[in-house]
Amino acid sequence: LGEAEAEFSGTAAANEAIRPPADALSRFARALDAEAGPARAPAGQSWLAKAFGRLTAMPAGVAWAAAAALLALVVVQSFERPGGKGSDFEIAGAEDDLAKLPFALVKFKPDAKMSDIAAFLSQNGLKIAGGPTADGVFHVTIPAGNAADYGKLIGLIAAQPFAEAVVQGRKPVDGG
Repeated sequence: LGEAEAEFSGTAAANEAIRPPADALSRFARALDAEAGPARAPAGQSWLAKAFGRLTAMPAGVAWAAAAALLALVVVQSFERPGGKGSDFEIAGAEDDLAKLPFALVKFKPDAKMSDIAAFLSQNGLKIAGGPTADGVFHVTIPAGNAADYGKLIGLIAAQPFAEAVVQGRKPVDGG
């Protein structure tokens, strides 16, 4: 421990013996200034700062009048309907005629031709009301007035070469 203290004292004494020249700080400051270049001019105000300055310089009466006009505009627009018209929009999926008809859930084969499916649907008065789902199932409306017609059309769909699966959905009101 004594040797370490002696070595530390010797190192500290050697460092204290090395003194920088008296003008070292001033030479360093001059070199730093030369490296940095000339001082920059202060930046001008942005357009936003200028606009805010003009706004705050406005007389109080004018500022209150502008605030009242903006408030009136907000109140008027809160009572106005979008587009300035009546309710001329529909919500997707709202009740319609297709949603009330009897239906079946049909999955078509992957190699089925769309032209064959469309021709079959139009020949039999069937319509696709929804789909495909993630599993490829379509919601097909069946315009049948009674259970017998419904069953006949379900059988006809199932017999087609492009139908992979047919599941009965809502049947006609007679319940058959």
